[in-house]
Amino acid sequence: MSDPQLDQDEFSDFRESDDEWTTRVLTSGPFANLLSDWHEARQTDSGNTKLPTTSSLTAEKMSPYLKDISIFDYISHDEIVYRFVGTDIAERMGHDVTGENVLALSEGPGQSHVQKVLRRVSQTPEIVLVSYLNAYSSGRQAGVISLMLPIQGPKNAPPRIVALHRPDTVRSYLGKRAKVQIGKIVDRTIWISI
Repeated sequence: MSDPQLDQDEFSDFRESDDEWTTRVLTSGPFANLLSDWHEARQTDSGNTKLPTTSSLTAEKMSPYLKDISIFDYISHDEIVYRFVGTDIAERMGHDVTGENVLALSEGPGQSHVQKVLRRVSQTPEIVLVSYLNAYSSGRQAGVISLMLPIQGPKNAPPRIVALHRPDTVRSYLGKRAKVQIGKIVDRTIWISI
Protein backbone atom coordinates (compact mmCIF):
# COMPACT_ATOMS: atom_id res chain seq x y z
CA MET A 1 0.00 0.00 0.00
CA SER A 2 1.46 3.35 -0.95
CA ASP A 3 1.34 6.54 1.04
CA PRO A 4 -1.47 8.86 0.06
CA GLN A 5 -0.36 11.89 -1.92
CA LEU A 6 -0.39 14.92 0.31
CA ASP A 7 -2.02 18.03 -1.02
CA GLN A 8 0.33 21.00 -0.59
CA ASP A 9 -2.70 23.16 0.27
CA GLU A 10 -3.16 21.08 3.43
CA PHE A 11 0.07 22.59 4.78
CA SER A 12 -0.60 26.18 3.72
CA ASP A 13 -2.18 26.89 7.12
CA PHE A 14 1.15 26.10 8.80
CA ARG A 15 3.17 28.58 6.75
CA GLU A 16 3.53 31.99 8.36
CA SER A 17 2.11 34.93 6.47
CA ASP A 18 4.64 37.49 5.26
CA ASP A 19 3.54 39.89 8.03
CA GLU A 20 3.90 37.24 10.75
CA TRP A 21 7.31 36.13 9.44
CA THR A 22 8.58 39.70 9.11
CA THR A 23 7.46 40.58 12.63
CA ARG A 24 9.02 37.44 14.09
CA VAL A 25 12.36 37.99 12.33
CA LEU A 26 12.64 41.74 12.93
CA THR A 27 11.84 41.42 16.63
CA SER A 28 14.44 38.70 17.22
CA GLY A 29 18.01 39.12 18.49
CA PRO A 30 20.49 40.60 16.09
CA PHE A 31 17.90 41.75 13.52
CA ALA A 32 16.12 43.89 16.13
CA ASN A 33 19.49 45.18 17.37
CA LEU A 34 20.73 46.20 13.91
CA LEU A 35 17.43 47.89 13.06
CA SER A 36 17.50 49.77 16.37
CA ASP A 37 21.16 50.80 15.89
CA TRP A 38 20.39 51.92 12.32
CA HIS A 39 17.44 54.06 13.48
CA GLU A 40 19.50 55.50 16.35
CA ALA A 41 22.32 56.37 13.93
CA ARG A 42 19.77 58.17 11.70
CA GLN A 43 18.80 60.36 14.66
CA THR A 44 22.48 61.12 15.40
CA ASP A 45 23.05 62.56 11.93
CA SER A 46 21.21 65.87 12.08
CA GLY A 47 22.18 66.72 8.49
CA ASN A 48 20.57 63.62 6.99
CA THR A 49 17.36 62.33 8.56
CA LYS A 50 16.87 59.70 5.85
CA LEU A 51 20.09 57.63 6.05
CA PRO A 52 22.70 57.14 8.75
CA THR A 53 26.31 57.75 7.80
CA THR A 54 29.23 55.38 8.15
CA SER A 55 30.53 57.65 10.93
CA SER A 56 27.37 57.16 13.02
CA LEU A 57 26.74 53.45 12.31
CA THR A 58 30.19 52.15 13.18
CA ALA A 59 31.74 48.70 13.52
CA GLU A 60 31.99 49.36 17.27
CA LYS A 61 28.24 49.95 17.46
CA MET A 62 27.60 46.73 15.51
CA SER A 63 30.22 44.67 17.40
CA PRO A 64 27.73 42.28 19.10
CA TYR A 65 26.64 40.96 15.69
CA LEU A 66 29.55 42.05 13.45
CA LYS A 67 30.46 38.42 12.66
CA ASP A 68 27.23 38.19 10.60
CA ILE A 69 27.54 41.61 8.92
CA SER A 70 28.58 42.41 5.37
CA ILE A 71 28.96 45.84 3.84
CA PHE A 72 28.57 46.35 0.11
CA ASP A 73 29.78 49.18 -2.13
CA TYR A 74 27.25 49.70 -4.93
CA ILE A 75 29.66 50.85 -7.65
CA SER A 76 27.41 50.17 -10.65
CA HIS A 77 24.57 47.90 -11.76
CA ASP A 78 27.16 45.23 -12.63
CA GLU A 79 29.69 45.85 -9.85
CA ILE A 80 28.56 45.43 -6.27
CA VAL A 81 31.57 44.69 -4.11
CA TYR A 82 31.86 43.20 -0.64
CA ARG A 83 33.63 45.96 1.28
CA PHE A 84 33.56 43.97 4.54
CA VAL A 85 32.58 40.41 5.44
CA GLY A 86 32.11 39.17 9.02
CA THR A 87 33.99 36.10 10.22
CA ASP A 88 30.94 33.81 10.43
CA ILE A 89 29.92 34.72 6.88
CA ALA A 90 33.43 33.99 5.57
CA GLU A 91 33.38 30.65 7.39
CA ARG A 92 30.00 29.66 5.90
CA MET A 93 31.14 30.69 2.41
CA GLY A 94 34.37 28.74 2.64
CA HIS A 95 36.61 31.79 2.16
CA ASP A 96 36.72 35.55 2.79
CA VAL A 97 34.88 37.22 -0.10
CA THR A 98 35.94 40.76 0.85
CA GLY A 99 36.71 42.67 -2.37
CA GLU A 100 34.76 40.27 -4.60
CA ASN A 101 31.79 41.23 -6.76
CA VAL A 102 28.69 39.64 -5.22
CA LEU A 103 27.28 39.14 -8.73
CA ALA A 104 30.19 36.82 -9.58
CA LEU A 105 28.91 34.56 -6.79
CA SER A 106 25.39 34.42 -8.23
CA GLU A 107 24.09 32.91 -11.43
CA GLY A 108 20.87 32.54 -13.36
CA PRO A 109 17.65 34.03 -11.98
CA GLY A 110 19.26 34.40 -8.55
CA GLN A 111 21.84 36.81 -9.94
CA SER A 112 19.16 39.00 -11.47
CA HIS A 113 17.27 39.06 -8.16
CA VAL A 114 20.42 39.92 -6.16
CA GLN A 115 21.20 42.70 -8.63
CA LYS A 116 17.67 44.19 -8.43
CA VAL A 117 17.51 43.97 -4.63
CA LEU A 118 20.87 45.65 -4.04
CA ARG A 119 20.11 48.36 -6.62
CA ARG A 120 16.77 49.15 -5.02
CA VAL A 121 18.18 49.23 -1.47
CA SER A 122 21.00 51.58 -2.47
CA GLN A 123 19.17 53.79 -4.98
CA THR A 124 15.57 54.17 -3.73
CA PRO A 125 16.57 53.77 -0.79
CA GLU A 126 14.54 51.11 1.02
CA ILE A 127 15.08 48.36 3.59
CA VAL A 128 14.64 44.75 2.55
CA LEU A 129 14.30 41.46 4.41
CA VAL A 130 15.08 38.43 2.23
CA SER A 131 14.94 34.66 2.77
CA TYR A 132 16.91 32.62 0.24
CA LEU A 133 19.00 29.51 -0.38
CA ASN A 134 22.78 29.51 -0.80
CA ALA A 135 24.71 26.56 -2.24
CA TYR A 136 28.06 26.48 -0.44
CA SER A 137 31.34 25.10 -1.80
CA SER A 138 31.18 22.35 0.85
CA GLY A 139 28.06 20.97 -0.84
CA ARG A 140 25.73 22.21 1.88
CA GLN A 141 22.59 24.00 0.70
CA ALA A 142 21.17 26.16 3.44
CA GLY A 143 18.71 28.95 3.94
CA VAL A 144 19.83 32.45 4.86
CA ILE A 145 17.82 35.38 6.15
CA SER A 146 19.26 38.82 5.35
CA LEU A 147 18.27 42.29 6.48
CA MET A 148 19.74 44.95 4.18
CA LEU A 149 19.81 48.65 5.02
CA PRO A 150 21.16 51.62 3.07
CA ILE A 151 23.83 53.82 4.63
CA GLN A 152 25.47 56.97 3.40
CA GLY A 153 29.17 56.48 2.74
CA PRO A 154 31.86 59.14 2.90
CA LYS A 155 31.72 62.01 0.41
CA ASN A 156 32.45 60.90 -3.19
CA ALA A 157 32.12 57.21 -2.20
CA PRO A 158 29.59 54.86 -3.83
CA PRO A 159 26.33 54.11 -2.00
CA ARG A 160 26.71 51.50 0.74
CA ILE A 161 24.53 48.76 2.11
CA VAL A 162 24.94 47.14 5.51
CA ALA A 163 23.48 43.65 5.72
CA LEU A 164 22.97 41.16 8.53
CA HIS A 165 22.97 37.54 7.32
CA ARG A 166 21.82 34.77 9.65
CA PRO A 167 21.84 31.08 8.76
CA ASP A 168 18.49 29.33 8.52
CA THR A 169 17.83 25.61 8.05
CA VAL A 170 20.11 23.27 6.11
CA ARG A 171 18.03 21.90 3.26
CA SER A 172 20.32 19.37 1.60
CA TYR A 173 23.85 18.22 0.87
CA LEU A 174 25.08 17.85 -2.69
CA GLY A 175 28.53 17.45 -4.20
CA LYS A 176 31.23 20.02 -3.51
CA ARG A 177 31.24 23.13 -5.69
CA ALA A 178 34.09 25.30 -6.97
CA LYS A 179 32.47 28.36 -5.36
CA VAL A 180 29.47 29.44 -3.34
CA GLN A 181 26.28 30.32 -5.19
CA ILE A 182 24.35 33.13 -3.51
CA GLY A 183 20.60 33.36 -3.90
CA LYS A 184 20.12 30.07 -5.72
CA ILE A 185 16.46 30.15 -4.70
CA VAL A 186 14.65 33.18 -3.24
CA ASP A 187 11.82 32.35 -0.84
CA ARG A 188 10.66 35.78 0.32
CA THR A 189 11.49 39.41 -0.35
CA ILE A 190 9.82 41.94 1.95
CA TRP A 191 10.30 45.67 1.23
CA ILE A 192 10.08 48.22 4.02
CA SER A 193 9.79 51.92 3.22
CA ILE A 194 12.01 54.31 5.12
